[in-house]
Amino acid sequence: MARDDGAGPADPAGRAGLAGPARAGSGPSGPARLGRLGGPWSGRVACFDDAAGRGIVEVASGERFGFHCTSLADGSRHAEPGAQVVFGLWPGSGGEIEAVRIVDAPAGASGAQP
Repeated sequence: MARDDGAGPADPAGRAGLAGPARAGSGPSGPARLGRLGGPWSGRVACFDDAAGRGIVEVASGERFGFHCTSLADGSRHAEPGAQVVFGLWPGSGGEIEAVRIVDAPAGASGAQP
């Protein structure tokens, strides 16, 4: 019988290297972060791993949010690092807040959060 210590399963999808930085030291957690759901938010794509289909967006304050390529609204499955984007925030399947409905920012967007 498996012990349920609340730590969750080991990273079965092999995303630890990419998902880790978005979780550690990325700002408030738990209920404080849940108050930030919705959007729109604006920021930039900090990194994207094509093989894993995972990336991280970063807002002007330095907060980082992971995302999966299925959250790219244009259906492209690729995000260019450095691209300015607009997105929403929503709880992901692992309980972390994730970026969703990601679209290119309008021309002249500053990357500031609301």
